[in-house]
Amino acid sequence: MGERTRRRRGLSILVLSAFVAAGGLAAEGPNVKSLAAGLGYDHFARTVVWSGEDGVSKILTHALAARAEIGLRSGLVFSLSLGFALTDLSAQTFATLPISLELGTASLKGFSLAAEAAVPVRNFGDFEIGAAGRIVYSFGIARSWPLEGFAVDGRATGEPTWFEVSVGPRIAYRALGRVVPFAELGARLLWAGFRMSETLGELTGVETKHVRGDFALALAAGADVRATDRFTVRAKAGITPASGRADGLLSLSVLYSF
Repeated sequence: MGERTRRRRGLSILVLSAFVAAGGLAAEGPNVKSLAAGLGYDHFARTVVWSGEDGVSKILTHALAARAEIGLRSGLVFSLSLGFALTDLSAQTFATLPISLELGTASLKGFSLAAEAAVPVRNFGDFEIGAAGRIVYSFGIARSWPLEGFAVDGRATGEPTWFEVSVGPRIAYRALGRVVPFAELGARLLWAGFRMSETLGELTGVETKHVRGDFALALAAGADVRATDRFTVRAKAGITPASGRADGLLSLSVLYSF
């Protein structure tokens, strides 16, 4: 499967999920309890092994996004996010281009799309047991580097994408009024691609590194803080054990309720 096809499929899944969820929420009509919008920051780190590589590498993304959220009287909360992303990739070697290319740590600009939902299942006293899920799709803007030291002009162009699905149980404690702490355990599946093209005079070549369905478990804790009747601050931090180390995740949002 080509990288462009993979990208279209990832985007289609995310858009379809958003439309299905939005349609279901629209059907609820008067059952809508809350509407909110704001800004959010997400930090994403994941240790992976790219195809053709022996050692582990890291994907590190920072995203700043606009966020819209809708809550139903049943307790279901659904949100959509769209924003800018900066993705850092560890050093990689591309061996099948016109000439071998070793790329150091690279920062690439791009965009991120996310759909997220949390639904309560059952209450035990002040504890609420439920489930949470998230779909994130990030795609980078192509970045080019000149190839130096040759008699002809040369240029390499890289373009990253990644797509993650996360789902798992969620527990919240609702006895503290304006502050609702919660904890989540998420099963995370990641697909990623890094397409590198190279032109050296009349020679051209393309090579794509892949991560296909990498599985990991993440444990996170956070809180929703109702700062005022209009503003809510949501913070979450977590870890994902990986290859003798731990990857971190961080999310911070400020939402205004209408």
